[in-house]
Amino acid sequence: MTTKNPETYEPQQIGLGPIHHFQPRPYKKMEQKKLAVMQKVLQDNDIKDYELTILNNVKKLVPIVRSCYDMLLEHDDEHLTWIFAIDGLFLLDLFQNYNQPELTEVGPEKRLVAQDVLMVENQIPFLVLKEIDEQTISILETFTQTKLVIPSASNLHSAGFKFHSLEENEGIKNTRVWGKHVNLPIVTLNKDSDVILKNLVAYEALTSNCNEFPLAEFMVLICALVVNVDDVKRLENVIKGDLPVDEVVKLFTGMSGSIPGMKTTEKTELQETIDKINMAYNSRWRMKPYLLLKKLAHWLLVALKAIGGFVGSSWKIVAFILSLVYVFTLMVQCYCDVFGCRKN
Repeated sequence: MTTKNPETYEPQQIGLGPIHHFQPRPYKKMEQKKLAVMQKVLQDNDIKDYELTILNNVKKLVPIVRSCYDMLLEHDDEHLTWIFAIDGLFLLDLFQNYNQPELTEVGPEKRLVAQDVLMVENQIPFLVLKEIDEQTISILETFTQTKLVIPSASNLHSAGFKFHSLEENEGIKNTRVWGKHVNLPIVTLNKDSDVILKNLVAYEALTSNCNEFPLAEFMVLICALVVNVDDVKRLENVIKGDLPVDEVVKLFTGMSGSIPGMKTTEKTELQETIDKINMAYNSRWRMKPYLLLKKLAHWLLVALKAIGGFVGSSWKIVAFILSLVYVFTLMVQCYCDVFGCRKN
């Protein structure tokens, strides 16, 4: 089949990987495009030493990568390293920018490139993409990372917050807050929920445009709210199903480290809701001294770090010990201000 109609089985716009990278046919004009994209990605990620950050890490994988192909790769390790590094960065950038929201439609040339990328012999092994991704800013997972920070449900309850369930016909995008009343959609959990939720989040990351990740944002919110059994009890109007309380905690704490934080070009309604909750929580008189002391502790450490560059090693040790004692004292005082401490 491949001999009778070879053009059907060969990339038409771009050659990726060791099989087609050096082919002279129509891929030549894309080589300059690859280099331009690589330069842009390195600049965007503030990577100064390309060899140290990317090449050396990819080179370690070359012996393993050779086994991914059912043919002998004639290029030496040095050539393969450069091929995978250049093509891998290009491919990650393509994943990031293919479905930009400001584009009303994807042009025919871009579609042809996408078709070429899907060809088996034109793909980059995933372990190479993962390695490059980890050395940049996690493009595959998040394209840019941020986390929604919010106190746990029990801490919010102690601050006077109440949790209510939305109507059955309302979903994630209807999440809202009125004063200290937080309205969340009902989450029904069973023994299969862990796998289902992780797959849904992964599917959303692959198919959604870069400006909207409602499920990922909501899951990060729920994972932040649930850190212990008491949190689940506070959310009894929201979390339903036959999963035991301790299993619910295990599910959300386990997912919290695996769900990518999504940064959007514009603030979403859910992010604005989180801002309202944090604003109401931090505006309490108990939190003001805590936030002030936290800032003071931060600037103290910055100052000590700066001073450390101008003094001898003995003074650095003394300054380090004093900073630890001072920061620990501040943290204890902050804890007592917020949660109260017994005098004995």
